[in-house]
Amino acid sequence: MRPLLTLSVTVGILAATGGAIALMLQSDASLDIPEVTEPSWDVRTLTQTPDAHRPQIRLIGKVEPMLDVEELAMLNSEVESVPAVEGMPVEEGDILVRLDAFDARLQVSNTEADLEELETRRQLQASQQALDLEALKVEKASLALLEAKLKKQQSIGTQQTIDELEQQIQQQRFAVLQRSAAIGNHDINNRQLDVQQRKLELALSSARRQLEQATLKAPFSGILAKVYVKPGQRVNAGQPLFRLYSQEELTVTAQLPTSLLTEREVLDGTIRSQGRNSGITFDHAEAQLNPNQAGFNAWFRITDTESWLPGDIVEITLNTAARDNSLTLPPNAVFQDKWIYTVDDEQRLQAVEVDVLGSQKSADDNLLVVQPQTETNRELRVLLTRLNNPTTGMKVYEEGVDPAPVEVEDDASENEDDTADEVSDENA
Repeated sequence: MRPLLTLSVTVGILAATGGAIALMLQSDASLDIPEVTEPSWDVRTLTQTPDAHRPQIRLIGKVEPMLDVEELAMLNSEVESVPAVEGMPVEEGDILVRLDAFDARLQVSNTEADLEELETRRQLQASQQALDLEALKVEKASLALLEAKLKKQQSIGTQQTIDELEQQIQQQRFAVLQRSAAIGNHDINNRQLDVQQRKLELALSSARRQLEQATLKAPFSGILAKVYVKPGQRVNAGQPLFRLYSQEELTVTAQLPTSLLTEREVLDGTIRSQGRNSGITFDHAEAQLNPNQAGFNAWFRITDTESWLPGDIVEITLNTAARDNSLTLPPNAVFQDKWIYTVDDEQRLQAVEVDVLGSQKSADDNLLVVQPQTETNRELRVLLTRLNNPTTGMKVYEEGVDPAPVEVEDDASENEDDTADEVSDENA
């Protein structure tokens, strides 16, 4: 029995070993490696050709009037009346503040009286000059008679008579010299009167100006922003009386980056605040930059001024100069602020490095203006879907645009089933 049992076990082991070997050979012959299909990511794209676009920047600005004056008192006086009301519109020439002008009127009257007196003195001077001219003729005639008489007496007269005549002649010559000197002084006196007249005329002009300054009028049409005084108040020269600005010419000022300094002439845009909107155009910029200043100040003229007041804080959307070879894309199309991905003819992604130039508002969308660092004029198909880790060469698919991916039939499960059946048959 023992040899028979041993033989049976040996036969069983050999049969099991042969079955295992047959199964292994059968499995290697019938099992096929399935074909691996490359994944294709569903995406959305935007097709666009590089063109010239104007990037926009957003700033905060302040509305300021182009014409804005703060009138000061030019004399020490008392406020007589304030006809204007703070905040009201006024026309050019409207009286805004009246000061007491008594001192100014008194000065005008006194100066005018001094000028009248000077004119009288000038007339007297002219009369005296005419009189002196006639008197000089008489004095010279008298001197000629005495000299003729002396000449006659020198031949027939006594020495005493001759001496008396010579003495009279000397006196007459002195009278002629005095009269001549008086006539010569007329020019000097006239020049002195001219100087006095100019001084009095200047004083009269100053007095009249002070009289005019007592009645302060609007230098232009505008809004009376502030009245600093009230009737009966004493004011001194240099003290502010009122502030007036023109509503027709308003600007908004903002600090711009230094990079826009060379293109400031083409800048325009819009301002917005609390539902109000207006267009703006560049007007002027500061003459020079401060070395410690990050940008420069610019003023933009507001096209529609009725909705704005000085001091309003507004949001500025500024259009900069057009940039060639640029694209306008949604923010989600730009990765890490410097990359976009285009789709080539084989439906694979290509990374393109770009510079973000600014933004641009289109309808209800805020777009980014980007410029590829490599210039191209061809049409670009740009990835819009935010993939987690997009890479160059990645396969993508857009429904309705790309051909559908080819589906590879999966025979792996059928092969596994057939192999299992064959193994079962062999074991049996």
